[in-house]
Amino acid sequence: MTRRSLSSRILQAMLFAVTAERGYSADAEARARELGQVADQVFRSHGLSLSPQCRQWFTAFTRAGAERLQTEGANDAAMERARASMTRFAEQMVKDRMIGRGDVIDDNAFQKAKSALCPLYPFC
Repeated sequence: MTRRSLSSRILQAMLFAVTAERGYSADAEARARELGQVADQVFRSHGLSLSPQCRQWFTAFTRAGAERLQTEGANDAAMERARASMTRFAEQMVKDRMIGRGDVIDDNAFQKAKSALCPLYPFC
């Protein structure tokens, strides 16, 4: 296992532990689903999908944003801002994907997009 792979797995485990520990309300889950659908629409428009590993990272990222919205009592304007941020993040992932890997976006593209855009409300 490479050092990068190990650090990715550790970070992933930490993200899942935090999200599982907090628990989510139905409202936060609905927001997370909606934000995920925004991104999936971007990916589909480019004929792309996420690798299983990237999907796990992306789900944790989306849930963290939804939880923040829930915690802050976000209004419609905040949700609209979150949708715009998600679109921007998804477009960056498309841009950062490894050419030659077919129609799949991997976790490297996720990490590159996160490095390029964070801080990005409400996700990071």
